[in-house]
Amino acid sequence: MARFDERPLRLVDVLGRFETDSHQTHVHIALGLIGALKEQGRKLWDEDCGQLRRWNDGCTELWGFVNRLGERRDIKKQDLATAMREFIHEFEHTTWRMYQMVHGSCVESSDDKRVTDVFDWINIVFRASVYAVVSGWIGDKQENSRLEVNVNMLTGETKEKLTRDDMKVPRKYRRATRSL
Repeated sequence: MARFDERPLRLVDVLGRFETDSHQTHVHIALGLIGALKEQGRKLWDEDCGQLRRWNDGCTELWGFVNRLGERRDIKKQDLATAMREFIHEFEHTTWRMYQMVHGSCVESSDDKRVTDVFDWINIVFRASVYAVVSGWIGDKQENSRLEVNVNMLTGETKEKLTRDDMKVPRKYRRATRSL
C-alpha cells in the first residue's frame, strides 16, 4: 500500500466515494467538472473558432441536463431508469462530437497530452454525472433545508429559523463513506 499512497494525484482523485456525499454535493461536483471540461476546449482552440463554440455548446447541454435533475424527478415524475437512459443518450451524443472535434484538431492526436487530458476529463465528468443522477432518486441521499420567516406586519420585525436535515447513510452503506 505504500506505493499507492506515494503515487501522484490523478484526476480520478477529485471524486470521493458515492456514499460520502449527498445528491446536492454530487450535482455541485458534476457541474464543476463539466465547467472544467468546457475550459479544456480553450486549450485546443482559439476564442473565435467555431469548434470552440460547438465544444461549449456540448458542455452547456451536459451542464443543463445535470442541473435540471430535480425537475425530472419532481415535476416530470421520471423514474431513475428513464433518467439514466436519457442521460447516457445525451452524454454519448455530446461526447462523440467532442471526440471528433479533438481528433480533428491535432495531426498526431493519440500522442498529444492535451488530447489524453480531454479524454480523462470526459471520463471523470461521466462518473460524477452518474453519481449525481443516481443519487437524485435515492431518498436518503437528499439534504433538505427549510427557511421559516415570520414577519410582524405592525412592527416590521422579522424572525428567521433555518432547519436542515442532513442526508442519512443507511447502516448497510456506512463503511462505504470511509476513504479508500
